[in-house]
Amino acid sequence: MAAIPSAVVPAARSLAALRREIDSIDDRVHDLLIQRAQVVAEVAGAKMREGGAAAPVFRAGREAEILRRLIARNREPLPADLVVRLWREIMVTSSRQQGQLTVAVASAGADLARDHFGVAALRPVASAAAVLAAVAKGRAQLGVLPLSGWWHRRPPDVRILAALPFVRDVSGKPPEAVVIGRQDFEPSSDDALYVAVAWGKGMGKSARRPKLPAARVLATARRAGAPLSLIETTASYAELRAAVGYTATVEFLGGYARPIVLSSSKVKPVKAKR
Repeated sequence: MAAIPSAVVPAARSLAALRREIDSIDDRVHDLLIQRAQVVAEVAGAKMREGGAAAPVFRAGREAEILRRLIARNREPLPADLVVRLWREIMVTSSRQQGQLTVAVASAGADLARDHFGVAALRPVASAAAVLAAVAKGRAQLGVLPLSGWWHRRPPDVRILAALPFVRDVSGKPPEAVVIGRQDFEPSSDDALYVAVAWGKGMGKSARRPKLPAARVLATARRAGAPLSLIETTASYAELRAAVGYTATVEFLGGYARPIVLSSSKVKPVKAKR
């Protein structure tokens, strides 16, 4: 009876052979990055033709979708946080390739801004008020600052475009800072929105809370003697409008793509506390 052949075990490759393969992979990755940069240059031209010089270079909704897609398809042994760092650099570089991108930031948001936009795009200023002024007067395309003390005094053309950090390792925490700019908010597939609600002067505190589980009051202020509430919501405008009543004035401030949470085993959207 013929002997049963043993399983064929491939010979372990030498260190030199493995390094040659890594070099070859690096060359292919580099070629693809060059190809991507060439396509981005075409995107810049298409934006100019179709949207004119005013077409924004910062696309928060699209960036969020890119990272969600890549992290969802990632697999071991490549760490997900490395994917985030690599593509943040790629996306910021691509944005700056398409036009000017300056981000005003004070010391309070400097680390978050640097992690999201890199160092080259940052323009340090003295305070959160200076961040708002730099964006309002066109000295910076974007600004990073905490969501407090200014939302009810912002110029009407300044919108909240994103929240930082976008990728977190702990769920349920509110944003530490927001990104503002003089452009329209770009929605993604999963967003939270900010609105300012001006209530009637005679409306009591209990009536100034929207009867809507998907909305929460973050801050209050007064404008022209009337109470004003900053509300975060994942509800639609129609749902919010019905919840606050039609005697209140609702002003859209912007919003943010809801973040993703990285863990050792899962990647999942943040579930905001309500």
